[in-house]
Amino acid sequence: MRLISLLVVVLFLTSIVVYASGDLIVELGKPELLPKTGFGENVFLPYKIRNSGDQPVTSRFPVKILHQGAREGTGYPLYIYSGAMKTVGIEPLKKAPIEKADGTIYWQETGTTPIKLGNGIIPAASAVTLQPGEALLFTDKNTIGSMASFYFPNSGIYTIGYEVDPVTGTNEVVENNDNNNAATLDYNLTIQTYIKGPNAQVGLAENEYWFYFNNANDCVTLDVPDPIKICLVSLDSFTATISVNGTNVKLWHFFKVWGFSKKYQNLEFVFADGFKVRYS
Repeated sequence: MRLISLLVVVLFLTSIVVYASGDLIVELGKPELLPKTGFGENVFLPYKIRNSGDQPVTSRFPVKILHQGAREGTGYPLYIYSGAMKTVGIEPLKKAPIEKADGTIYWQETGTTPIKLGNGIIPAASAVTLQPGEALLFTDKNTIGSMASFYFPNSGIYTIGYEVDPVTGTNEVVENNDNNNAATLDYNLTIQTYIKGPNAQVGLAENEYWFYFNNANDCVTLDVPDPIKICLVSLDSFTATISVNGTNVKLWHFFKVWGFSKKYQNLEFVFADGFKVRYS
């Protein structure tokens, strides 16, 4: 009887050792609409990769961007911290922000680890280690930038998010559960199809607007300085006809590369890469 009891205890302890491992999850932050610089809109979605398991995890932490209706791909945002992904004029940090289970943040130097991928091995890949409860932070838009932003050409409700350590192609970490690695949210976006000056990044003075239309008969209302309604009537390789409060104005351009300006009342229009209007 004692032998059976001892065997049960041994088997129980063995099962704990076998199944103890890390478990990665994604925690999403609040989406932030970025300053408009042209067509469509860009939204920054911060996130954390947390080890919710009971063992440390050392990895590159590959991340797949989940973007409904757009091309999805997998990347290694940790490389921004380590310097493996270089940005001209920016010195790599060679360390990454880690949030402890109690919420405090420290910086961990990025090291390297061998990664088994398919039938091969990456001998020295950039990596950090997450202890149980810790999270790798991708929450600073000035550092992460485009690695955590989504582009939207049109208004609508979009499902966006991330998947850490995807099971197809880039699965690196043995986890308790491979089915909880993704997190998404629905984002309701209304596209603003104009930019009001002053805007140095777009090159607009205080009395200027840049605007565009997605389709014929689309309209936009601008304060110049009184409100006017401008609609797109037609567009071809050499002309763009707009309606200004019901009156058609034809603008000449060359394949949207450059165009001739035209005055109408207190307004001066030009069309090239989108429309520009100056008012007096």
